[in-house]
Amino acid sequence: WVRCVETGIAKLGIKQRRVIEMVHFEGYTLREAAEILRESLANARNIYYRGLKELKEFLNGKAVLKKAHEAVVLEREDAYRFEP
Repeated sequence: WVRCVETGIAKLGIKQRRVIEMVHFEGYTLREAAEILRESLANARNIYYRGLKELKEFLNGKAVLKKAHEAVVLEREDAYRFEP
């Protein structure tokens, strides 16, 4: 999942990625991040929540793919299982 999150964050826009990194990994508040990035608090909050939404959609897509893959693997295992 770490790789998935890193990939998802890398796919975000520069501002979205920076705000999320500052808040979640560097420990800044949203207000502090806005000040550092010279954005209004309202704009920084908008950038932050849009970024989280995109990241969530990306990760949900990965979760769906993982579940589908697991289902195929289980289906194949059942097909090759021999029970006398």
